[in-house]
Amino acid sequence: MSDVFISYSRSNVDFAEQLFDALKSRGMSAWVDWQNIPRSAGWWDEIERGIDAATTFIFLLSNDSLGSAVCTLELAHAHANGKRIIPVIIQSPDFDAPIPVRPQDALFQQMLGGRDLFALARELRTLLRERNWVQFIDKDGAPRLFDDALVELLDTLNTDLEHSYRHARLLVRAREWENGKRDDDLLLIGDEITQAEVWLVEAEARGKEPTPTDLHRQYITTSRRVEDARLRRLRNIRRASVLASLVAVVAIVFALVFSLIGVQATNSANVAHTDVAQANDQLTAVPPTLTLVNQQVLDAQFQADAAQEREATATRQIATSVAVQGTEQARANAAGTQVSELQATATQIPPILTQAAILRQEAQNDRFIASEFAAAILNKANTPNQLIERMDRLVEQFPDYASAYHVRGLAYHNLGDYRRAVLDYTLALIYDPFSDSIYVNRGLAYRALNEYEKAVADYNRAIEINPESVHAYNDLGAVYNWIGEYEKALAAYDQAISLDSSDAATYNNRGLTYSNIEKLEEAVSDFSHAIELDPDFDSAYHNRGIAYSKLGNSEQAISDYNHAVALNPSDAAVYYNRGLEYDNQNRYDLALADYDQAIALDPTLVLAYQHRGQLNAYLGEYDRAIEDFDQVLVLDPTVIEGLLQRGLVYGSLHEFERAIKDFDQVLILAPLDFKALTYRGLAYGSLNRHERAIEDFDQAIELAPDYAFAYYNRGLSYAYLGDYVHAISDFDHAIDVDSGYILAYYNRGVSYFLLGNGQSDSVIQVQYYQQALADWQQAETLGHVLPVNIKDIMIQIEAMLSGLTPTPGQ
Repeated sequence: MSDVFISYSRSNVDFAEQLFDALKSRGMSAWVDWQNIPRSAGWWDEIERGIDAATTFIFLLSNDSLGSAVCTLELAHAHANGKRIIPVIIQSPDFDAPIPVRPQDALFQQMLGGRDLFALARELRTLLRERNWVQFIDKDGAPRLFDDALVELLDTLNTDLEHSYRHARLLVRAREWENGKRDDDLLLIGDEITQAEVWLVEAEARGKEPTPTDLHRQYITTSRRVEDARLRRLRNIRRASVLASLVAVVAIVFALVFSLIGVQATNSANVAHTDVAQANDQLTAVPPTLTLVNQQVLDAQFQADAAQEREATATRQIATSVAVQGTEQARANAAGTQVSELQATATQIPPILTQAAILRQEAQNDRFIASEFAAAILNKANTPNQLIERMDRLVEQFPDYASAYHVRGLAYHNLGDYRRAVLDYTLALIYDPFSDSIYVNRGLAYRALNEYEKAVADYNRAIEINPESVHAYNDLGAVYNWIGEYEKALAAYDQAISLDSSDAATYNNRGLTYSNIEKLEEAVSDFSHAIELDPDFDSAYHNRGIAYSKLGNSEQAISDYNHAVALNPSDAAVYYNRGLEYDNQNRYDLALADYDQAIALDPTLVLAYQHRGQLNAYLGEYDRAIEDFDQVLVLDPTVIEGLLQRGLVYGSLHEFERAIKDFDQVLILAPLDFKALTYRGLAYGSLNRHERAIEDFDQAIELAPDYAFAYYNRGLSYAYLGDYVHAISDFDHAIDVDSGYILAYYNRGVSYFLLGNGQSDSVIQVQYYQQALADWQQAETLGHVLPVNIKDIMIQIEAMLSGLTPTPGQ
């Protein structure tokens, strides 16, 4: 990602360099095509990606740029992709100047893609006329003071910067998805989707520029559709896998709810709609009511949903830890590649210039360059600027040596400036086009820039040059694994192992790929082989522990986590994953201890705070839970899960106004979050604001037509308001979605009973009583222990239907 892309004519290169330096000195990054190398399809692809990744497209407007075919096509690409375009006037433009001459070479024909260059240029000149310009010249055409004009440009660039940044970031992701044949693995996930949806809604509602493109819309809507389908599958899997534990929790919670309903019915005869005896002489008991204002009932509701959320996130977080571990291992491998090469260059001539005719002086120069680089990079006292200055001097001293550009590229790479690293590696390849080492390192830089196709191409070129390059095969496997092409990743790792079967890291990496495709037995085998080769390989133990956890072998997982901790007691991720395992085993003290240790080692580990907060909430330690969720939100105020969970805890503490504020904040970040709407409705209901609660439930159901919990709670609010017909309809929907929803059966029975009490037609009344009886019997069949007064009423209904009149309680 860069702040700006600067499009300019080669005739205006001096101004482009001045602007580039000025922006850089003010902390802004700019993408500029400085390279004067032969143009190719790959060059144009990089130009397009540079435009896509920039938040703003700056067009240096002069007669030369108006007459440039390349500038015209750069501007066309920016316009077609909805980029924010700022024309910077550096020369009084003549919009009636001749249209660019159309080059006839094959590359330009490919770039033009069948479009009419003349028509395109005319359209874009109209576009430029209508844009707000930033003038670097005065009315007479003379240059303005550069710094004064620059302030105006910076003000323009900083206007709505977050919107432009997200536009660029989403466009890059969407383009990768489109170029990757719309692979689901390249879509947004989780909070990314809700944040993108908020951005899209605000952009379109307020007419923001740059405007979202059709590709943005397709990418975001497809991400939501696939995510919703994934979550539905996850819910089904979760329901099957944690059924036993959920049944235990639900039974306790629902028993509390129902017994309180019965107590309210017995103690609240003054609010009973009608005494059963008035409807039928055979019924003498006071009917149950739906006056669920008792705070304990709301506590039960909040606690039940918090428990369910805790169960729901466990599997998801384990999967996340696998992905994180895979990423860290890939980075470790990349670091290992660089370190091994740096160590080599410090002591011998690097494998950069290996032609047979190298002169002695050239060899000595290469040795000197390598030694200078090794000394500079290993000297921790060097600041980043000092390191680059030292590398610049090497390039000035040896401008025709590939090794000089190569080591400067490595220096930029080490500092995280991957774009400049790519440029230097490319310059190095001009002087030594047959260096597999340079291709491998440029591939690493492309990988860091998420330009995976280019990385793959470089690794393949390195392999063509040196078919025995283990590093190239290993890194090729890492890229394929990261982009989800797992079979290709496995093939690359297989080849690396065939070349060197003693490398533990390669087995570990192949194990990660097997884990990603759920071939867990194969993954365990590879991690085990890595451990055999290197008994101190802590990451292999960690990864094998995760695989064992996914296989359900909890004890073996913990054993491996123990080994990993013993080998590397400073790895926070291992403690976190072991904490998850203890948590799943209900060994809560050990889980809390591991979450504590993970946080002590890495105070920024959001997931550890999140899970510790969920566990504290589950254990009733609400104050501690709130402290944890507070810290989650300090580290990242946009973590929706932290806001949701804290809101649920506030609900358990009867602090419903604070709960509503948290749910409000979720809905600012994610207006389409149906759970937040449902929870806020529940909080409003607890404050007896049932009409307001129903508004939230309505929106939640519109967004998630299969969300039984929303139907159920809307049914309760309708019942509170005495609208039993709508209440019964909502309980029907909840049961249609979840046929085992005990609470929905029970309260539908209560609603039928109260609806029957209000009927003057005895035939209809009996029908409602029969429905109530059937629902209570079904709730009992599903495992609920009915309160005594409900049992009495059931006996009386049965007796009424059979013509008997028993005594209540018998």
